[in-house]
Amino acid sequence: MKRLMLFALTAIAAIALSGCLATGENGNRTEDSFVLRVANHATDEIYGLHMDYYLHGELRGGFGVINADGSPIAAGETLDQEFLISDFPAGADLSSLAIEVSVILADEAVAAVATLDTSWQFGQTYDYLLGGDHRQGYTLTETGRQ
Repeated sequence: MKRLMLFALTAIAAIALSGCLATGENGNRTEDSFVLRVANHATDEIYGLHMDYYLHGELRGGFGVINADGSPIAAGETLDQEFLISDFPAGADLSSLAIEVSVILADEAVAAVATLDTSWQFGQTYDYLLGGDHRQGYTLTETGRQ
């Protein structure tokens, strides 16, 4: 079961890393997307992040963000996940959007970190800092919006 979960997360991550992000010609986000950016300051080795997103409590999809070569995420490295307008039903109200973030660990385990429910808006970048470890738990702290 763990291998199946890892395969599913890896497949999701491969799709996310394959260039399906909605960025403009200069690499900036567009008004048809928003970015969740997480800077890794965890004291453990982590291998990526998994995010499930919900509208009105209903699971709408998920993403994995990992290094393509499967190596650990370096301390200080940032992981970006872009959410496209096409990821949501037409005219979706983002006020009910919640994003569950989990850390992918070396032993293929997934540790839940936080559920983020903020006033999400397209055209924004939301910066968070990932801290903590697997013994005391991980934390996500919002550090800014752009």
